[in-house]
Amino acid sequence: MALDTRVDVHQALRVFQKIQQLGTREDDNYRYKGITATSDYDGYTLILKDDYVTLTILFHSKFKLEYRGAVRLVRFLEQLSDIDRHRAPKKHPN
Repeated sequence: MALDTRVDVHQALRVFQKIQQLGTREDDNYRYKGITATSDYDGYTLILKDDYVTLTILFHSKFKLEYRGAVRLVRFLEQLSDIDRHRAPKKHPN
């Protein structure tokens, strides 16, 4: 199976949301566990990236993947899975 086909766009969208919830804001980006999440000006294009891999999620769940080395891509996808499994802390009513 090609590594490009291992991307779960629905999982990536959940991870994007978790990074926004749990991450640290840096300008227009959020960073959490080594992954940066950002979007374009209209919100239709989302980007998840680390130092070696960039996953761009486009309209209609299409995606573009850029990476330097298969091992780095596998680690990136594992990191997305790890973040996806992480449960956000529940907010308590005041």
